[in-house]
Amino acid sequence: NVSRAIASLARGGHVALIGGLQGFSTAFDFLPFLFKRASINGVSVGSRRNFESMNRALEMIQLRPVIDASYPWSAATAALEHLRRGPFGKVVLRRPT
Repeated sequence: NVSRAIASLARGGHVALIGGLQGFSTAFDFLPFLFKRASINGVSVGSRRNFESMNRALEMIQLRPVIDASYPWSAATAALEHLRRGPFGKVVLRRPT
């Protein structure tokens, strides 16, 4: 809910609105938003057809992400520390089975 996201912002916070395909409207208390010096930005994305075409192309060329490290869920703190060091590729957290 956009109103709840806006209400939860810290000072200088940011809300990114992604994929509002059907359109929406919301009402929120504007004055606290101004005092927080917050921002809202819309993020444009392509169509579903473009997304599916991109995925077919990625599959065709067999593009795979670079995995730098993989951690069990119980080692989430270590994974975050790895991110702070600046990984080369993706850092993966494996969920418990």
